[in-house]
This record gives sequence, C-alpha cells and structure tokens, in this order.
Amino acid sequence: MPVAADGMEVALLKREIGRHLRLARESIGFPIAAQFAREHGIASDKLNHWERGKHLPDVLYVLMLWRHYRITADWIYLGETAQLPFAVIERLRASEKNPATK
Repeated sequence: MPVAADGMEVALLKREIGRHLRLARESIGFPIAAQFAREHGIASDKLNHWERGKHLPDVLYVLMLWRHYRITADWIYLGETAQLPFAVIERLRASEKNPATK
C-alpha cells in the first residue's frame, strides 16, 4: 500500500485500521464495544472513535491487545496475519464472515 499522501488516503487508512480493531475485539469474544471498553478500562467513546476510524488507536491499547490476546500491530495497522497464532487467525476470519458484525 502506498504511503498516505493526502487527507483522503489517510481517512481510508484510519477506517481500515478501525475495521481491524473491531474485528480483533469481536474475535476475542466481545461483540459489544462498550462491554470490552468497560472491562479494559477504556473510555467507550474513545474505543468507538478508534473503531470507526476517526482517530488512530493509542499505542498502549495496541500493546494491551498484543499482551493479552496476541493481536499483533502488523494485523491492526497492515492486515498482516503472518505473526498471529493460528487460533487468532481463525477467530478473525470467523468475525469477518459474520454478517451481524458488519
């Protein structure tokens, strides 16, 4: 993917990162964002902004996803699955296919 050069490309990248965050959350068993936010001490509106691509996620949030669930920054930012455990890949694929999560 080319380096983002303008606002439109940046907005698209933010939305794709947000989609990955949502899929990651759903794949670890939290279909409701507010529940995940509450259990992890994150402001619900902040998580909502990250998942909708309004803002990039806080690096500490990305680190927490790695430490607790083995969701890599490569997946979040690039969609790369190479370093993810197989079980995580399967859950991500299942979340992505579930029409209720779109």
